[in-house]
Amino acid sequence: MIYFDIESLFTIIKKRVRRFSPVKRWTFLLILFSIINVFQIASEDEGGLLRIASEPDYPPFCIVDENGEADGFSVELFKEAAKVMGLNAEIKVGTWNDIKEELSEGRIDALPMVGRSPEREEYYDFTFPYHTMHGAVFVRKGTDGIKSIEDLENKTILVMKGDNAEEYVNRVNLSPHIVTTENYFEAFELLSSGQYDAVIAQRLMGIQLLNIMDIENIIPLAIELDGFSQDLSFAVRKGNSRLLSTLNEGLAIIIADGTYDRIHSKWFTPDLLPRVSLKDIIVRTMYFIIPFMIILVFSALIMLRIQVHRKTLGLNQEIIERKHIEEELNQQLSEKLVILKEVHHRIKNNYAAVESLLSMQSESIENEEASSALQDAIGRVRSMRILYEKMLLTDEYNVTSTSEYLNNLISEIRGLFSEHKNIKLKKSIDDFQLEQQQLLLIGFIVNELLTNIMKYAFAEGASGSILIEFTKNSNAVTLKIQDDGNGLPEDFDINSLDSFGLSLVKTLSSQLNGTFTITSDEGVKARLEFLI
Repeated sequence: MIYFDIESLFTIIKKRVRRFSPVKRWTFLLILFSIINVFQIASEDEGGLLRIASEPDYPPFCIVDENGEADGFSVELFKEAAKVMGLNAEIKVGTWNDIKEELSEGRIDALPMVGRSPEREEYYDFTFPYHTMHGAVFVRKGTDGIKSIEDLENKTILVMKGDNAEEYVNRVNLSPHIVTTENYFEAFELLSSGQYDAVIAQRLMGIQLLNIMDIENIIPLAIELDGFSQDLSFAVRKGNSRLLSTLNEGLAIIIADGTYDRIHSKWFTPDLLPRVSLKDIIVRTMYFIIPFMIILVFSALIMLRIQVHRKTLGLNQEIIERKHIEEELNQQLSEKLVILKEVHHRIKNNYAAVESLLSMQSESIENEEASSALQDAIGRVRSMRILYEKMLLTDEYNVTSTSEYLNNLISEIRGLFSEHKNIKLKKSIDDFQLEQQQLLLIGFIVNELLTNIMKYAFAEGASGSILIEFTKNSNAVTLKIQDDGNGLPEDFDINSLDSFGLSLVKTLSSQLNGTFTITSDEGVKARLEFLI
């Protein structure tokens, strides 16, 4: 183990550093800090070696190759993130229920794929997410009686022991009849053989696992499982902040340099649908061969029937061709939807990554003005992220609900200022549809005004209230935000103000072709009016 006494080290080199120019001096100190940091990480992580573990049967994220070695998207991603930080990963393979216990007990250092959930935050710390998955209900073909989430109430459901699916069904009390298996291989085999009613698992993993197992009598249903989308992250033992910071930095680097895209393209393809078996092809072909043979047998007997059958065959052929074209179009549509969903998740993950990186940078900056500027930037990114998430939940990509978007945005901004817990926030927000470009501008304006009020209108621990109204009357929309705090300075003049925040509000208001006013009377009153 290598130890450094920083004070002694700087005492030795202080005299020599004084003779350097300012540029050389700071360059030398940055190099010195980097060298010390590398040695400290190496010493604390047992010479740069990380002990991690992976599941054998969670494709395409965690699998074993033909040599029995751990492989998969998450495993390869972890190796690259560790590599750029100068660390090596020693990987073992084990069942999920065992390896998650090993991490919580400190027998291993990290796991490459863990879905973040409330139940797991007590035991693990998570990097920012690198992929998002959605859950699905898998049933046997021909199953009747399961059309919605409510239909599962008295069904017997299979889940993998310790998986986030088990946590989900217990959290929402989905059914009193839950059966756990050691892995999803066993769960799908039991369901395929006619036992139990359904399997709940992540959709992408389940489809690929069914292809690997060559099971054709199980399909995923189009049922939305609210609360079962999973943000996949690297996980470390609770409190291991140094390793968490290292992995976050490594993950950010490989996203920025294109390594993430290369690995993602390797493991994810649009073709995730079950294969058509040879038996199905033969059966479908026989449907046309048998009628054709019957036609040949009777064609010599009745000439009229020959002509009728010829025309019938022509019509059937046209129908077949149309069905074939329709099947190809449906196949292409399915592939495009898979790609579109992946693009949406990547954009969402990128928003989260930008927020995380800005937050990390803000925490490391001691200059209060610079830190405040970064926090403002985080708020603006948050406004765009919330709007994008709401956009994914609607079928109309050009309009979004004002109530859902603004309520969520206001709640997130309010949560950042825990020191103002005595401030009461009153909201009156009409629910109507608005173009996303207009709603994004309004989100920026609300973020700037509400953040300024929280920062400057009230002293820490003071009591007070904030009123936010967003109303629509005919084709006129009004946004009003007011507080009963300290008010504006007596010499306040919005036209000569050099504040970036309020200047931004004025610019955004003009883009809406609206009128913005701000006055101070027992607090601050801001008002924006525009037409739609």
